[in-house]
Amino acid sequence: MVRSKCTAWHAVSEELGAWVAAGATPQFWWRDDDAFRETTPLRRLRELLSEEPLVRAVVPGRLQNDLVRSLETWPLVTVIQHGWKPFNHAEAGAPPSEYPPERLQTEVKDELAQGQRILLAAFHARFHPVFVPPWHRCAPWILHKARAFGFQSISGQAPPFPLLHHGYPGEVNIEIDISDWTREGRFVGAGRLASQICRSLRLRREWSAWDVPIGILSHHQRLTHGDFHFLADLIAHLRDHGVRWIAAEWLFATRPIQEVAR
Repeated sequence: MVRSKCTAWHAVSEELGAWVAAGATPQFWWRDDDAFRETTPLRRLRELLSEEPLVRAVVPGRLQNDLVRSLETWPLVTVIQHGWKPFNHAEAGAPPSEYPPERLQTEVKDELAQGQRILLAAFHARFHPVFVPPWHRCAPWILHKARAFGFQSISGQAPPFPLLHHGYPGEVNIEIDISDWTREGRFVGAGRLASQICRSLRLRREWSAWDVPIGILSHHQRLTHGDFHFLADLIAHLRDHGVRWIAAEWLFATRPIQEVAR
């Protein structure tokens, strides 16, 4: 296992070295989903990303006060909106979705607005009006109307060619999901994660897309004690190579929602 991990990070080092040779600095950002209460994995994630900004997708309909108190002492965290509960409204046999095409516009608008109010009241300037569709699945008409629903940006899953966009307003997508959903969301492992990072770096280097940040997604509740050891090695490796971590205000080009309302 140690040998595999070292080999994986060596491949990342070689690709980062190619960036240095080109006089460029890779840019990363990290989004963590499904937060609504304080847990041991969340505390471990805080330790892991003690120097890096984190975008936390919070579930407003299940929000608990212990998470609010925790984030008050975590200055590098920005909160965005992860649906409402989330609750699966998809028809039987269809892939899960909180916002399938058949939901009524008034119902969707009221639900999302209620979530915005809860997150604004809880997190104030930490809350930015960015919508993360649960399960990365949502009726296109909802995403196209995102600004009418009070959102400035969308954050979903990148297209197969991640330098492209889906065409939704202000979208900033994640590219690397560290969970393997064919295995109940377990950590993908060091080798696969390193391969994904290398691919993302190489793609940007070969297309001269130096300024396009690489989005990493975690689901903290799926991570084990051992997984955090792997991720700590990765973060230390990226720190040693001087990568740049992008804060939400630059990433989404949004302002806190109370400023938007003025």
